[in-house]
Amino acid sequence: MTKLTAMKAFQRKIDAYCAMRLMPIFSTKDTDALTAYMRRLIERRCGPQRTGSHTDWDVVARLTGVDAAMLAVHHRAIDPAFDATIRWSRDGDAGRDAATSPRKSAADKKKALLTEQPKARARTVAADNTRPRDDLPKRKPADIIEFPEPWFREWSDPSGFAEALQLHMRRHGETYWVLHRSVVRSDEAMDKNTLLSWIEGRRVPRSTDSFEVLGRIERRYRLPDGYFKAKLPHRSRSASGFNLSELDPAERRRIAWHLPDDFNALPFAKRQEILDWVRRVIISGSTDYRKFQAAAAKQRYSPVGEYRKITEEIIRLMPDEERYPRPAAEAVRSFLMLRLGLHLGLRQKNLRQLMLCPRGQMPRPERVLEKLKRGEIRWSERDGGWEVLIPAVAFKNAHSSFFGDKPFRLVLPDLLDLYRYIDDYVERHRATLLRGVADPGTFFVKTVKTTSTDAAYDVTTFYEAWRLTIQRYGIYNPYTGRGAIKGLLPHGPHNVRDVLATHILKQTGSYEQASYAIQDTADMVAKHYGRFLPQDKAALAARILNQVWEAA
Repeated sequence: MTKLTAMKAFQRKIDAYCAMRLMPIFSTKDTDALTAYMRRLIERRCGPQRTGSHTDWDVVARLTGVDAAMLAVHHRAIDPAFDATIRWSRDGDAGRDAATSPRKSAADKKKALLTEQPKARARTVAADNTRPRDDLPKRKPADIIEFPEPWFREWSDPSGFAEALQLHMRRHGETYWVLHRSVVRSDEAMDKNTLLSWIEGRRVPRSTDSFEVLGRIERRYRLPDGYFKAKLPHRSRSASGFNLSELDPAERRRIAWHLPDDFNALPFAKRQEILDWVRRVIISGSTDYRKFQAAAAKQRYSPVGEYRKITEEIIRLMPDEERYPRPAAEAVRSFLMLRLGLHLGLRQKNLRQLMLCPRGQMPRPERVLEKLKRGEIRWSERDGGWEVLIPAVAFKNAHSSFFGDKPFRLVLPDLLDLYRYIDDYVERHRATLLRGVADPGTFFVKTVKTTSTDAAYDVTTFYEAWRLTIQRYGIYNPYTGRGAIKGLLPHGPHNVRDVLATHILKQTGSYEQASYAIQDTADMVAKHYGRFLPQDKAALAARILNQVWEAA
């Protein structure tokens, strides 16, 4: 390598260092000025002006235009580059001297080697006799600082996990080797390369031990609890490594999702308390939604608003599609199951058998749907929205006065990004779930696996998919903080009709309007669904009468 090539290569290394370590601290103008100053030092093969063993920051400030106080405060970020420049200049000069010295002939080299060998052997023996090898000086590792001071206190918070970890390591001037030595005990098995894989974005924490280390990093850098976990690309994924050896594998898989990350570190009695609660409430809890609905009916406000929180919880825990395409597709499917159930008020059969006509394709004629006894979700160019059309013959109460032999038709409202999620599901997620098997043509499809290649839902599998969504996102878990609604129990899709009927009753007091939401008659709503309390009736009447006084 020529001297010019070596200099350019070293300049590139210093440029990269400045971009990584100085850019988060200094302004772009100051960073460029410091980088240019270091390039000049490299070209002149010299170091910065020093007073004793310390850099003279006043001189550096005068030459770069950067504030001297700012330089002195952040010297720990700048000095490594200066030190490297000094070492490179010194080593470069030594190499240059060696290059300019006259070459020796092969005979001269051999003669010198034969002359030096006895002398070197004698020096080695003398040294071994005067000082044992055990007395050689050993480098002592630097002391671990429990809470290192940050180099800067203002930053733009990144959304990604790896980017956030890199940022806070730079803030505290730490390498992954130093961080590993500071947060992993000597008796623990976590290797420093695991930490490096987190920093580089190749892997993310998954085990309970990894989450424990992640918590130590948060405490070391004085970050809020759960700061890093909130940035993981798959927050709804259950941790691995729980101490559940007494359970069979199937039960372990069902329970693990509902356990806190620090489960293994809890006392035995607390662990048993959590397991008992998960088994009683979530795994084998009552499927009677009416227990929750009876309690909700005593409240003044909207059950639909409570149920909507479940869809918001699904979005909050949505996995990163690029890294976890199948879990992301399953989450979007769960979201749309609940959203369409709340907007349409259909029975399980009609929702499960709903056919799909993607945008740009010709919808099925109504007579074809009548023959199939199924509805269809299709894009309506006339209304500019997603339309659901279901022939009356497809309903259980097809001869009810509600239909009058006319089909059910509703254009879904584009509220809270509903259309965006429908489009994403139809264009990408649905194909991810199918994995190339035969398409049943329904809007909702199962996740195709090695043991299950039929993508069509039946009455049992659709019920289980809905119930699993409620278990994971609906039931509030006091031990993990996940879940949307306190007191909710596992249930199936049919209970949404109860939610809609009760909600409209509380808002309007009309059994007839409530029947419109669930495609039924007012008598059936009064008999089976609605619970209308006396205080609600009085409140509705008062609201109408109060309008007279408000208008005055």
